[in-house]
Amino acid sequence: MPYTFISGATGGLGKAFAVECANRGENLFLTSTKEDKLALLAQSLIKAYKVDVKYAACDMAIDTKRDDLIIYLKQDGFTFNKLINTVGYDHEGDFLTQNNDIIRNLIRVNVESVIDITYSILNLRTSDKFTIITVSSLAGEFPMPFKALYSSSKRMLTNFFRAFAHEVKDKNITVTLLSPAAIPTNNEWTKNVEAAGFAGLLSVKNVGIVAYKTLNKADKGQAVYIPGFINKVADFFGKLLPVSLMNKIIYNRCKDISEKSKQLPNK
Repeated sequence: MPYTFISGATGGLGKAFAVECANRGENLFLTSTKEDKLALLAQSLIKAYKVDVKYAACDMAIDTKRDDLIIYLKQDGFTFNKLINTVGYDHEGDFLTQNNDIIRNLIRVNVESVIDITYSILNLRTSDKFTIITVSSLAGEFPMPFKALYSSSKRMLTNFFRAFAHEVKDKNITVTLLSPAAIPTNNEWTKNVEAAGFAGLLSVKNVGIVAYKTLNKADKGQAVYIPGFINKVADFFGKLLPVSLMNKIIYNRCKDISEKSKQLPNK
């Protein structure tokens, strides 16, 4: 009995994917860092959708923890026909104000863990069609001052999965890259969107709708999905501009949002 593997399953987007997949009758294997949240989510999905839901907590920033998870999956005979990589770590601000823990964790989670888990789960796939959905970001399409490390990590995922999709196109494996602009996740996100004003609100997409549409796009084998017309337009015209000019525009915009965000109260 194959499962759908979802990383970052208790986050906003991960939970939305779990609910939508369960609604479609898929059996799930969920992972995130908090076992209590996983247990609650699994129980809710089992009760509501009558699907089989397994889970295991795993700190994706630690390679030995990922190894332990894969060993457990192999020993218990799990097989998979879908992988949804939603795990991710976002941190904004001037790079020189960060610390080593932030820098290392972001790279380990956003890059190392996603590639590592993708490789490992592919080796546990069934012989049927296998679907990969990976959450990147519109930020990965451009150099982004004040989000330099985050946008670069997403750029790596974007380049890797676009290239990898061609490697496996004849192996009954499809790869869909989700590149959203703004989706509800946490208080920091809320403040930044509020500080961005009307333009920020236009870019926001509901996580449930994003999950639903992404799964539909993946079923059709679509390589890249950017939610929202405004975001598609921004991506299109952004790529027409010289990188230096685009970099300057993003710098000024991010600096303005950052300054406004600091003046807003925490919610």
